[in-house]
Amino acid sequence: MWDDVGLTNVVTWWRNLAEKNLLRWSAWRVLQDTCEDLEGRLEDQKCALRPVALQVQTSGDNVPESVFTAAATTVAEAIATLRAVQSRKYQLRDRDSFPPEPNAGVAETAYGQYVLETMESHGGAVGSGVRFDDDGPTLFVQRGREGVIEEFGSLSAFKVNWGSHSSHAGMQQCTLIGTADGALHISGVSSESILSVLMKAAADKLRTTMGNPETFERACMRLIQSNKDAAAAHCAAECGICELVIKNLDTDRTAEKPALRTQHAGCLVLWWIVSPRCDQTEQCQAARQVAVNAGAIQSVVGAWNTFPQEKDLVDVASQLLKQLVDGNESQRDAALACGAKRQWLA
Repeated sequence: MWDDVGLTNVVTWWRNLAEKNLLRWSAWRVLQDTCEDLEGRLEDQKCALRPVALQVQTSGDNVPESVFTAAATTVAEAIATLRAVQSRKYQLRDRDSFPPEPNAGVAETAYGQYVLETMESHGGAVGSGVRFDDDGPTLFVQRGREGVIEEFGSLSAFKVNWGSHSSHAGMQQCTLIGTADGALHISGVSSESILSVLMKAAADKLRTTMGNPETFERACMRLIQSNKDAAAAHCAAECGICELVIKNLDTDRTAEKPALRTQHAGCLVLWWIVSPRCDQTEQCQAARQVAVNAGAIQSVVGAWNTFPQEKDLVDVASQLLKQLVDGNESQRDAALACGAKRQWLA
């Protein structure tokens, strides 16, 4: 509604009367259409400076009731207000917006039902992000830790990947912060931020295992097996995991059997990071460049030359080296310069 008619800015009852006059309002339409209509009026300088009254009405289950937004002073301000409202429809509701039900099981509470319905309609429980919000003592995770559900039995019992480790929890201890399909997130959280938290925790875990082949191998295998999301490999590269793995490969390169575990596990992680994925071409190329810049070519050639008779390691190293070189002449020359054989690159 144009909010510059008569005495609406001076006399309160006039504003109330104007708001009740249905003829002064545009037809109801969805947020996107209203924003586009207002954006089309920005070209008219006179019109763009007119104040606008906005009324937003929500619909559907588990949403707040309709709300009236105070008048915007310009069309641009009105558009910004509506865009902010539009962004909120992609936000999950926080537990605090539901009434407390201390005597009910989590599946019977309004929040529990909301979580179940939301996960079911947005990719399922596995892959959904959660935050541990319990103040009670626990040996496995601290309050505020974010993770991703990797196994789901019920709202009271599911397994969460916290990056450095996995443990069981329930929604009575956790808050849903992101859906598996990436469509909905709690305010201040995104799919990328959840993944980044996991990869940084995984990097910290790898850092503590440096120099210990057995624990390093376990941490590497956990990283690969617990992160099936295609974006996880790219995020791992961004969080410094290539550099950590390569440092350990270069430090623990002896012909002794324990070092074989380090070399094999490290090459597996690098292969996981640089392997092409059909829907992640740009991210894969970026991750590959991170690995190359960190010295992955030299490290994998060194691992291969140290254990040339170990078939499992050679198989991984062969695939990894081809991905790292990938037809690039300078990278091919770098591989040859540090001891790769020409047939390895064929």
